[in-house]
Amino acid sequence: MAINLLPAGRVGKLAEVGAGAKGFFQGGTGAFLEGAEGGGALGKLTDRQVNISDKGLSIVETHLAQFGSVPENDLMISRLRSALAEGRPIDGADASFYIHELSESTMMMRGFDYSKAHQGALNKYQVSPYSVYHPDVINAINAIEPGSFNPNWLKFWSRQ
Repeated sequence: MAINLLPAGRVGKLAEVGAGAKGFFQGGTGAFLEGAEGGGALGKLTDRQVNISDKGLSIVETHLAQFGSVPENDLMISRLRSALAEGRPIDGADASFYIHELSESTMMMRGFDYSKAHQGALNKYQVSPYSVYHPDVINAINAIEPGSFNPNWLKFWSRQ
């Protein structure tokens, strides 16, 4: 499956925040694994937009289903569904999440375990592990369960 990256109109560059986020999941799930390291900011996705496809979204949903219902993943999927329904490309956290999950799924189908696939997906596009959830999702989850996302997640997004 080819991923269509398009130049973005005006996507802010994010300052690099140290990798190695301490997470909220024991062992990781979906788009986050405690201690994962990636690149800085949005890496190869900086100033890019991504077109979502039905097939790509289906792959992401099937991949994430193996982790059960994870509210932050569910909110991100909802954001992707909206973009697809509206026919608009995605960027920033939405693109990072989508591309990350597609890559992670492909690597796991090729025999990588979750940890290696997760790290490989971050490295492939040189994105920060903090880049995979949108600030609106981070805030929504923290409103329900304070501290689910530590302050470094929003700190990452505030440095534009």
